Amino acid sequence: MPKTSQVLQSNAPAAPCLAETTCARLELDFNETFRLQFRLAPARKPPLPGFISNILGTWALQHCPDLPVTVLKAANGKTAGYCLGLAATADGEKLTAEYALPRAFDADDFFTTAQELITGLGGRYVVFLSTPDDIYVYCDPAGSLSVVYHPDAGIVASSLLLTLEREIIQNPEFDIGSVVGLENPNELRHKAPRTVTKGGFSFGHTADRDVKRLSPNHRLSLSQFTETRFWPAQGYEFASGITDLRDAAQFLAQRLGQLCNALVGDNQAWFALSGGLDSRMVLAAAVDGFGPNMHLYSHAMSWSSYMDTQVASMLAHHFQRDIKIVQPDGNYRNGGFKGQYAQNRAMLHHDVSSGFVAPLNKQIQRGVLDWIPKNDILVRGNMLELVSAVWWPRLRLSDTTDPLEHAVYRCQVAAVTDEQVSSRRLAMQSWIDQLPPCAADVMHDFNYIENTLPYTQSGFQSVNHCFYLPPACDRAIFELCMALPYPARRRGKFYSEIIAQTQPALAGIPTSRELASIQKDENAKK
Repeated sequence: MPKTSQVLQSNAPAAPCLAETTCARLELDFNETFRLQFRLAPARKPPLPGFISNILGTWALQHCPDLPVTVLKAANGKTAGYCLGLAATADGEKLTAEYALPRAFDADDFFTTAQELITGLGGRYVVFLSTPDDIYVYCDPAGSLSVVYHPDAGIVASSLLLTLEREIIQNPEFDIGSVVGLENPNELRHKAPRTVTKGGFSFGHTADRDVKRLSPNHRLSLSQFTETRFWPAQGYEFASGITDLRDAAQFLAQRLGQLCNALVGDNQAWFALSGGLDSRMVLAAAVDGFGPNMHLYSHAMSWSSYMDTQVASMLAHHFQRDIKIVQPDGNYRNGGFKGQYAQNRAMLHHDVSSGFVAPLNKQIQRGVLDWIPKNDILVRGNMLELVSAVWWPRLRLSDTTDPLEHAVYRCQVAAVTDEQVSSRRLAMQSWIDQLPPCAADVMHDFNYIENTLPYTQSGFQSVNHCFYLPPACDRAIFELCMALPYPARRRGKFYSEIIAQTQPALAGIPTSRELASIQKDENAKK
């Protein structure tokens, strides 16, 4: 009998959700801590306070009222699922309040056509798809909108504590001391002592022994609570016919602009512009998608980030756009926007909200994003490391580097003891062995997508007064990059081609590192 049937038939009284009891113990507001989150649980479970509930078969899909929701309708009008978050189709159509699927619910090809649509979605989202045979869960292409699940409890949620009705049972494969600097998450408190962190997690693990993280490019069956890869399929070839840098640069620019236009829509959005390469490339490539609702900002809380604001101002001037420069009391030397007590509370909020996935970014802890208005969108140029193929070994070392050892090192998973090193190598080898041939050929890129991004992106779960959005979270963009031989992407070749095809004048604007060097030379001459 499937696990879900056993769970649903249980008459045991439901224990309180760990998310609620933890918030009560730490005096955190539940609805602020778990804003923009969701939980799918057997319908008999008590509802979460303040969440909206939708029935999907024998399940209750509960979500924060501020989380965008699209009802998926089959062609015959039957509700066939939900998309939570922000998503746009392969044709650039934003999923809004209701979206019509192309086939009737009982059509022979309903599942295949619906899954094809889901595969083409870009954005930050999770999809629950009901079919005549099962209900499936899909995360976005990088697991940016976090999805974790507890098979024995029959619960799927956006973060760990929403899945549990007991204390955390520590997972030996997830070294929580190395990941977030805490020895016992059940004893979390204000100003809890922390050790130095040493890496992240991967391979579907969470801090709890029984709770798993849904891997990108896999669907979760709710009848069996098992994952199945759906992209790329066996025999698939990446972006067949696109191997020329010029063509690839033009396609990437078109798709990024399309996604920015669709996903932001009528919402107010803030794009984080720095002095580095990724945000500059997004601004150049997607400039046609930066409508009047997309605003630019840059922040300074150190000397290096002050250099970022100088370059960001040059870029904004080039595009004739206003830019908001964010500094504590107008001076980057002032340290932060919050006192120490507020920073400690921010760390508590982060740990509980995200489910102990990563330490809180120091600048976020100090309040660098707190000024963004509630319900606005935070747009960042993340996930474009594929453009530069930086997860691959260096070209001059490619013939002598052990691919397995390099992959374990590059996915940044915590491995401190000899036993952990051995365990990580075995897990990586098992993951490689299950890749389809086209993915195995570019396994370093897939290592970035499936083993690194879910960890780094899950940390943004706690940035929930606004909706975090990485517009490059899109399989068409990922596929395009992976279709190019990795030497053609290294040493800035693909990046330079994107700038040349979109905004060649940007080549004359220095990066923050280059600007710092120029200023240093000028000061030396005085």
